[in-house]
Amino acid sequence: MKKLIEYQDYRLYLKDLINEQKTLDKKYSLIYYSKKIKTSDSYLKQVINNKRGLNLDKAFSLAKVLGLSPSEKAYFITLIVENESSEPDLKRFFKNQLSEYSKSNIPYTKNQKMTAIFENNLLWEIFSIIGLENFRNDPLWIQTKLLFKSPLAEIQKAIDFLLKI
Repeated sequence: MKKLIEYQDYRLYLKDLINEQKTLDKKYSLIYYSKKIKTSDSYLKQVINNKRGLNLDKAFSLAKVLGLSPSEKAYFITLIVENESSEPDLKRFFKNQLSEYSKSNIPYTKNQKMTAIFENNLLWEIFSIIGLENFRNDPLWIQTKLLFKSPLAEIQKAIDFLLKI
């Protein structure tokens, strides 16, 4: 199987990984992984078959269940957001970010505050869009750019945390 960083589609990665795991031990089915991330039996099947998107909460849970390293998790989550994004500027930004990850083999810091970014989907998503050319430090503007909507108070709290680090 190819390395995660060689994939351009998270669905294909999941399909290949789960099929490989299943050949080693039949218990590693889509149902097994769906239960591990506390969702319906058909959820991952629908995701892999492009019938629905993988939301960030489930993506973070799945990354943990799959045992992805922090750097692999960063790539995996970025790949999901790039695949799911419909806004051209965000899609281009995440595609560039994936390209940079590929070139540098995904830099990762041991700084605990930075690590928190990869553990919290809202922090991660805001941190990721900071690189947009037209980025504005405005919770209302940020809220319109998020793939997974959050209340303004949570967005402001996340911005405050990011500004401290």
